[in-house]
Amino acid sequence: MSAVVDLDRTRHLLEETGFEHVPHVLPEVLERGVKEKLPVGGFLELVCTTERDFREERRVRTSLTATSSTSTAAASGCARSNVSSAMGSARADTAAQAPGLRPSA
Repeated sequence: MSAVVDLDRTRHLLEETGFEHVPHVLPEVLERGVKEKLPVGGFLELVCTTERDFREERRVRTSLTATSSTSTAAASGCARSNVSSAMGSARADTAAQAPGLRPSA
């Protein structure tokens, strides 16, 4: 029972320190450290690289999502502009062909 309490305290301390991902995967990180027989310094490096890699992956994912959204919005705006231009041309063509009607200036 003491190991569970210590793990909860460690998880809480990691969260207070600003770690976002490692507290949620702490058992897996500990298991890996034990399997690889990491010394304390190696284990700390594993904890830090696990957090860093998570943040980098999230940053890239967020960046790609933002880029995709911007591209979609730009393409959508371009399509609306093209449709508006086509509609304007069609109205002008129709007005020019209608007998007795002149397009307004």
